Amino acid sequence: MAGTGNPIGSTAFADFEYNVGVAVDNWTNSTDNTVLLRTISGVQREVPTLNGIVQQGQNAIQAIQDDFDAAQAGQFVADSEAAADRAETAADVAMTAGLVYPDVASGEAARVDGDYFWVVSANDSEVLELWLMGATNATDTGKRTVSYTGSYLFKGTLASGSLRDAEYGFMLVSSANTYSDLPTDWLSIRDGYLSTDFYDTEKRFAIQVLRYADNPNQIWVRKSDNFSSGTTGWVKISGTDSVATDQLKFRSVTRDKIAIKAIVEALIEDNEISRAKLKSEFLYSGSVLDGIDLNSAKLGDGTHIVLNTCTNIPSSISGSSIAEESNAGAWTIQRITSLDVPELSYWRIAAYGIPSFTEWTRSSGGASSFVDKTAFFLGDSITQNGDYPARVAARLGCTAVNGGIGGSRLAEHNPTYAPFSGYKIAQYINSGVYTELQQGADDLLANEGLNIQPQVDRIKNQDWNQVDYIIMFYGTNDYGGDVALGTNADTDPATLKGALNVAVQNILTAYPHIRIAFVGPMYRDRFFAGDGENSDDFTNTAGIKLVEYGDAIMDAANNNHHLPALDLYRTSGVNRYTADTYLVDGLHPKAPAGYQLLADKVASFMQSVY
Repeated sequence: MAGTGNPIGSTAFADFEYNVGVAVDNWTNSTDNTVLLRTISGVQREVPTLNGIVQQGQNAIQAIQDDFDAAQAGQFVADSEAAADRAETAADVAMTAGLVYPDVASGEAARVDGDYFWVVSANDSEVLELWLMGATNATDTGKRTVSYTGSYLFKGTLASGSLRDAEYGFMLVSSANTYSDLPTDWLSIRDGYLSTDFYDTEKRFAIQVLRYADNPNQIWVRKSDNFSSGTTGWVKISGTDSVATDQLKFRSVTRDKIAIKAIVEALIEDNEISRAKLKSEFLYSGSVLDGIDLNSAKLGDGTHIVLNTCTNIPSSISGSSIAEESNAGAWTIQRITSLDVPELSYWRIAAYGIPSFTEWTRSSGGASSFVDKTAFFLGDSITQNGDYPARVAARLGCTAVNGGIGGSRLAEHNPTYAPFSGYKIAQYINSGVYTELQQGADDLLANEGLNIQPQVDRIKNQDWNQVDYIIMFYGTNDYGGDVALGTNADTDPATLKGALNVAVQNILTAYPHIRIAFVGPMYRDRFFAGDGENSDDFTNTAGIKLVEYGDAIMDAANNNHHLPALDLYRTSGVNRYTADTYLVDGLHPKAPAGYQLLADKVASFMQSVY
């Protein structure tokens, strides 16, 4: 091809097309200027022009952009790579036709003095025009044309820093990195894609478009100035087929929840969306928060699953929970509810001018009267060895102190266990003298190797002025020890009713503010281990059934002292058919099912009476 001049002084794309046309001998441009036509021996050949290559790339890009809002991030990248492959194939065709060369040396070797040829830049972003002046001396004319070959569409992950550092094309904005100029309402826990399109040859000014990888309908746009302070703020706009942001808040409607074709006149009239027309999961954002600091990031409107790996959740919530966030102007309200114990629900608030969220506050509800209260649990081995007190506290929102001592009765016991009887502990509480209790613990450790010092310390060190409730769970060891039931008038601690009367009198004369609740014994499936003598059918050696001990506790508590007592024997749900499910040895609750059943019964009872 013979060159006719050096077009260095022109940068218009029209001039570029003109020079290509002039430089190609005996070739004719097609009407749309996308191919060159030549007839040789009656056969017409078509070779794509550079304009045709560009048009193919633009068409591929436009097709992907049209489908982008419905595509997932992974599919988008795959489509982008496919488009790049198609554009690169078109470039290969052009190279074989002698229009574009892979490098300068190849062009110099193939052309003659005075020819123009074109080379793809090292980063595949542009096509460079060169003019051959002498056999091995090609001069860059300075003219540039956007290239759609190679890795144009996807340039990898943008490193931490500023989004202004992005390359031409698409880059992943990773939640694992830190960026200084994200939109103020961008959720940093989510990945996104950033497209950058420079519109000057110096690459100073660019239009940047940012969207979530998993929700491409949320779009932000700005003008970036890479040399000065001309960068504008991010402006949030709507994506294709999305609901306008001035009508509905962020995330309130997403493509996976409302199919465009499903919105018909019969469902939505007068441009209104009513609650009755939305699915029950409409508010669920679909997010599962794992390992994040709830103080460092807004969650976004809607409901979220919060795993127990997150930090700055209420301390009483130990498992997973549901968090709900509502944003109204400058105000943000968060509510969080335990999935394991729904009674545990908290809220907090943040607003413009407040540097951080307020402290979590327990929501009002059925358990509100127990919040910030202390409940002290007394009883035998069922109380000592299990976690039912802690489970009750989780239900009620109170603090639990476990003072149960295995083998103890409410009434008098043999010399080894006499210091630990329920009525005795009531006397220690009244007097504030715990010498006998401590001596009994020392003797038990020395003689039988049983260490109950932790429980003794809790009883001795408790400030009873700070105790709001005492739950006394006795009866099964009184039954096993053939304790007499006694009468309501008894004050003899050798009988069950006498011991109860003494216990109530000692506690309430010293601390009248304490609210006492009694829990009667529940069904047991044996008397001695393995004997099969269940408490429904068999009595103790005194001829008394276990249910009678429960009735005696309720009678004395209700009628003598007007105090509540739980009939656990008749209402627990533990019986000869369910004993294997709830009891580990025919007597003690099985973990966790038995202790959870017991805790639920006691917690519900406390809620009903206090």
